[in-house]
Amino acid sequence: MMNIRGLITLCFLFILETITGQYVYFYEDGGTRNLNKNEVTIYSEDKKLGEMEYNWIRLDLKANKKYDLKLKSAFYKKTKKIRIDFTKKNVVFVAIKAFDESWQLVEETIEDAEFSVTNDYEKVEKEIQLQQRIKTHPNTGWTKEKLQQRFDKETKGIEGIYEVYLYQSSPRYIVGIIKEDKEYSVIYLAGTLDPKIWTEGDLKAELIRTASPTLFKVHWYGFDKSINKRCYIEFFDYSFRLTQHNDVITYMKMYPTFKE
Repeated sequence: MMNIRGLITLCFLFILETITGQYVYFYEDGGTRNLNKNEVTIYSEDKKLGEMEYNWIRLDLKANKKYDLKLKSAFYKKTKKIRIDFTKKNVVFVAIKAFDESWQLVEETIEDAEFSVTNDYEKVEKEIQLQQRIKTHPNTGWTKEKLQQRFDKETKGIEGIYEVYLYQSSPRYIVGIIKEDKEYSVIYLAGTLDPKIWTEGDLKAELIRTASPTLFKVHWYGFDKSINKRCYIEFFDYSFRLTQHNDVITYMKMYPTFKE
């Protein structure tokens, strides 16, 4: 089984090679007339990409290249052309300014684009980033059963299986803590509110030593697998307390169980 630090390094390298989604937005902005429903159709090399059913459209063109697009209008005779260069950027915003006698295409920045367009882009990007984090997140291969078998043979220090006991806003996580290569890691086992994001064995946190043997700085992965590096865990006899933001969450040690 690859050590956890090695898994994190491989995932980081994979992320560097990942290309985010690439989009072009066309939207009505300015001019003296409103576009009609389905008035504008967008083509690439005579292939129809879509119609503007409402006042904006997003085209997902996920390829790192240049596109020569044509826009045809049922109102105007003249076809408009625009080159979209995805070798330098991942999103392009194009305003359509419609007048009584003519129409124009104007490439804009995200600051100038319509609110409904930028709001959609932010939602799409968040979802893409989430899916990338899910895809690249390190999974240790440990399961609850495997950890129990390991702990039945040997348990070192704070190792064990813990469950959320006192909480305010946290899901009822069950995690395992194991020591490998002289370092402790926290393994997600169960309790997520969204099983599409978290899988048993996923790395939940890395523990970083301090001057105290019971206090650790923590790199903690949140519900959406974004990392929070400003967390702390303090261990007690049979529990630990996680402090993140303004929340303090207590985990109780559940395994190995007490034996008389």
